[in-house]
Amino acid sequence: PAKHMHGEMVAMGLLTMLVLERKHSLPGRDEDLARVGKFFTCVGLPVSHEQAHFDGNDKTSIDMFLKMTLEQWFAHNEPFPVTAENVWKAFMEVDEVGKAFIVQHGDVAYRAIH
Repeated sequence: PAKHMHGEMVAMGLLTMLVLERKHSLPGRDEDLARVGKFFTCVGLPVSHEQAHFDGNDKTSIDMFLKMTLEQWFAHNEPFPVTAENVWKAFMEVDEVGKAFIVQHGDVAYRAIH
């Protein structure tokens, strides 16, 4: 996280939230996720674990990510329970979705600013 600006981490959090909401069948999330992912890739915000320098195999990083996420009051402002398990699953899916955004929209903007 120290390698990134606040907005870059917010971007990854927003993608995670949209994936989590899509998993719970909230209407319009497929379209929102596609639109946000395209925007993020076009302006150079991170959309994958690699771009966010996150190692999904590092237990310490995983535990810190989940602890910090679940401590935020707004993380629980959803019409379903927000748990460590469903946040982690959504965040892991973000990596796959983000890689697809990179294939579809490129990573020129990201590489230009990193």
